[in-house]
Amino acid sequence: MKQIATGLQIHYGASAEDVKFWAIHGGPVERRHMLEGLALLAEHTKPENSASIHYVYEFTCQLVGRFYDSMLQG
Repeated sequence: MKQIATGLQIHYGASAEDVKFWAIHGGPVERRHMLEGLALLAEHTKPENSASIHYVYEFTCQLVGRFYDSMLQG
């Protein structure tokens, strides 16, 4: 996320305050959340149930896309 913040500052002149969201949502905390999410998925999903894994992946991608879209809309 730090790269996003840096890019916004360099290419769009955003201030440190403008990119505060990206500074907070990144780094060790986000990595921990990602690892916890993957651990939950591994714990509760059987490998032979690939349809379920695919569904979760697609749904997560949609949620992330909507999250970023909502930021662009203000």
